[in-house]
Amino acid sequence: MRQVLFVLLSSAFCSPLFSQNVNDYYYEIPEYPDAYTAGSVTGRLIDGLGFRFYWATAGLRAEDLAFRPTDESRTMDETIDHIYNLTFIMMNATEKKPTVFPVEIPEGTFEKKRAAILGFVRTASENLKKALMQISKILRSSLKVLGERLHILFGMG
Repeated sequence: MRQVLFVLLSSAFCSPLFSQNVNDYYYEIPEYPDAYTAGSVTGRLIDGLGFRFYWATAGLRAEDLAFRPTDESRTMDETIDHIYNLTFIMMNATEKKPTVFPVEIPEGTFEKKRAAILGFVRTASENLKKALMQISKILRSSLKVLGERLHILFGMG
Protein backbone atom coordinates (compact mmCIF):
# COMPACT_ATOMS: atom_id res chain seq x y z
CA MET A 1 0.00 0.00 0.00
CA ARG A 2 2.81 2.42 0.88
CA GLN A 3 4.54 1.73 -2.40
CA VAL A 4 1.39 2.45 -4.41
CA LEU A 5 0.82 5.68 -2.49
CA PHE A 6 4.45 6.70 -3.01
CA VAL A 7 4.23 6.06 -6.77
CA LEU A 8 0.97 8.03 -7.06
CA LEU A 9 2.28 10.99 -5.09
CA SER A 10 5.61 10.97 -6.96
CA SER A 11 3.93 10.95 -10.34
CA ALA A 12 1.53 13.74 -9.33
CA PHE A 13 4.43 15.88 -8.12
CA CYS A 14 6.76 15.22 -11.05
CA SER A 15 4.26 15.32 -13.91
CA PRO A 16 4.58 19.10 -14.45
CA LEU A 17 8.33 18.66 -14.81
CA PHE A 18 7.95 15.86 -17.33
CA SER A 19 5.38 17.82 -19.31
CA GLN A 20 8.03 20.30 -20.43
CA ASN A 21 8.55 20.20 -24.18
CA VAL A 22 11.87 18.72 -25.27
CA ASN A 23 11.72 21.04 -28.30
CA ASP A 24 11.72 24.16 -26.11
CA TYR A 25 14.89 26.19 -26.67
CA TYR A 26 15.96 26.19 -23.02
CA TYR A 27 14.88 22.62 -22.22
CA GLU A 28 18.60 21.93 -22.44
CA ILE A 29 21.34 24.48 -22.27
CA PRO A 30 22.49 25.24 -25.83
CA GLU A 31 25.72 23.68 -27.07
CA TYR A 32 28.89 25.47 -26.13
CA PRO A 33 30.48 27.50 -28.90
CA ASP A 34 33.33 26.37 -31.12
CA ALA A 35 35.35 29.49 -30.37
CA TYR A 36 35.53 31.59 -27.25
CA THR A 37 34.95 35.25 -28.00
CA ALA A 38 33.37 38.05 -26.02
CA GLY A 39 30.12 37.34 -27.88
CA SER A 40 30.07 33.61 -27.33
CA VAL A 41 30.89 33.90 -23.62
CA THR A 42 28.33 36.65 -23.03
CA GLY A 43 25.71 34.77 -25.05
CA ARG A 44 26.42 31.61 -23.08
CA LEU A 45 25.98 33.53 -19.82
CA ILE A 46 22.57 34.76 -21.00
CA ASP A 47 21.67 31.24 -22.18
CA GLY A 48 22.52 29.99 -18.69
CA LEU A 49 20.02 32.46 -17.24
CA GLY A 50 17.36 31.25 -19.68
CA PHE A 51 18.04 27.60 -18.86
CA ARG A 52 17.85 28.23 -15.11
CA PHE A 53 14.67 30.30 -15.42
CA TYR A 54 13.11 27.59 -17.59
CA TRP A 55 13.60 24.90 -14.97
CA ALA A 56 13.05 27.13 -11.90
CA THR A 57 9.60 28.03 -13.20
CA ALA A 58 8.63 24.63 -14.62
CA GLY A 59 5.36 23.44 -13.16
CA LEU A 60 4.65 26.40 -10.89
CA ARG A 61 1.07 26.31 -9.61
CA ALA A 62 -1.29 29.17 -8.73
CA GLU A 63 -0.52 28.73 -5.03
CA ASP A 64 3.21 28.89 -5.80
CA LEU A 65 2.73 32.16 -7.71
CA ALA A 66 0.70 33.64 -4.83
CA PHE A 67 3.37 32.76 -2.25
CA ARG A 68 4.83 35.74 -0.37
CA PRO A 69 7.65 34.86 2.06
CA THR A 70 7.19 38.01 4.17
CA ASP A 71 4.80 40.96 4.18
CA GLU A 72 7.54 43.21 2.75
CA SER A 73 8.50 40.90 -0.12
CA ARG A 74 7.00 40.29 -3.53
CA THR A 75 4.85 37.33 -4.41
CA MET A 76 6.29 34.90 -6.92
CA ASP A 77 3.93 36.35 -9.53
CA GLU A 78 5.19 39.88 -8.81
CA THR A 79 8.75 38.56 -9.08
CA ILE A 80 7.91 37.03 -12.47
CA ASP A 81 6.58 40.46 -13.57
CA HIS A 82 9.86 42.03 -12.40
CA ILE A 83 11.87 39.46 -14.37
CA TYR A 84 9.62 40.19 -17.38
CA ASN A 85 10.60 43.88 -17.12
CA LEU A 86 14.32 43.13 -16.75
CA THR A 87 14.47 40.72 -19.66
CA PHE A 88 12.43 43.07 -21.85
CA ILE A 89 14.92 45.87 -21.07
CA MET A 90 17.84 43.51 -21.79
CA MET A 91 16.35 42.49 -25.13
CA ASN A 92 15.66 46.11 -26.11
CA ALA A 93 19.24 47.06 -25.21
CA THR A 94 20.59 44.39 -27.55
CA GLU A 95 18.28 45.66 -30.31
CA LYS A 96 19.23 49.30 -29.67
CA LYS A 97 15.61 50.15 -28.85
CA PRO A 98 14.49 52.41 -26.03
CA THR A 99 12.40 50.94 -23.25
CA VAL A 100 9.39 53.11 -22.46
CA PHE A 101 8.21 52.98 -18.86
CA PRO A 102 6.05 51.65 -17.47
CA VAL A 103 6.58 48.44 -19.40
CA GLU A 104 3.25 46.96 -20.42
CA ILE A 105 3.00 43.43 -19.11
CA PRO A 106 0.33 41.66 -21.13
CA GLU A 107 -2.58 40.23 -19.23
CA GLY A 108 -2.72 36.51 -19.44
CA THR A 109 -1.59 33.34 -17.91
CA PHE A 110 1.68 32.72 -16.19
CA GLU A 111 2.64 30.40 -19.06
CA LYS A 112 2.30 33.30 -21.56
CA LYS A 113 4.55 35.52 -19.41
CA ARG A 114 7.03 32.69 -18.99
CA ALA A 115 7.14 32.07 -22.74
CA ALA A 116 7.63 35.80 -23.40
CA ILE A 117 10.49 35.99 -20.86
CA LEU A 118 12.23 32.99 -22.41
CA GLY A 119 11.79 34.60 -25.84
CA PHE A 120 13.31 37.88 -24.61
CA VAL A 121 16.29 35.99 -23.16
CA ARG A 122 16.83 34.00 -26.36
CA THR A 123 16.63 37.13 -28.54
CA ALA A 124 19.07 38.99 -26.29
CA SER A 125 21.49 36.06 -26.36
CA GLU A 126 21.38 35.75 -30.14
CA ASN A 127 21.76 39.51 -30.62
CA LEU A 128 24.77 39.64 -28.29
CA LYS A 129 26.45 36.70 -30.00
CA LYS A 130 26.06 38.34 -33.43
CA ALA A 131 27.07 41.86 -32.35
CA LEU A 132 30.07 40.83 -30.31
CA MET A 133 31.23 38.42 -33.03
CA GLN A 134 31.32 41.37 -35.46
CA ILE A 135 33.20 43.51 -32.94
CA SER A 136 35.67 40.67 -32.37
CA LYS A 137 36.40 40.45 -36.10
CA ILE A 138 36.92 44.21 -36.34
CA LEU A 139 39.26 44.21 -33.33
CA ARG A 140 41.27 41.28 -34.68
CA SER A 141 41.79 42.96 -38.02
CA SER A 142 42.65 46.27 -36.30
CA LEU A 143 45.19 44.59 -34.05
CA LYS A 144 46.75 42.87 -37.04
CA VAL A 145 47.17 46.23 -38.83
CA LEU A 146 48.45 47.84 -35.62
CA GLY A 147 50.93 45.00 -35.13
CA GLU A 148 52.24 45.45 -38.66
CA ARG A 149 52.77 49.19 -38.12
CA LEU A 150 54.02 49.13 -34.55
CA HIS A 151 57.70 48.38 -34.07
CA ILE A 152 59.15 48.39 -30.59
CA LEU A 153 62.90 48.96 -30.66
CA PHE A 154 65.23 48.42 -27.76
CA GLY A 155 68.76 49.62 -27.63
CA MET A 156 71.62 49.56 -25.22
CA GLY A 157 72.84 53.00 -24.31
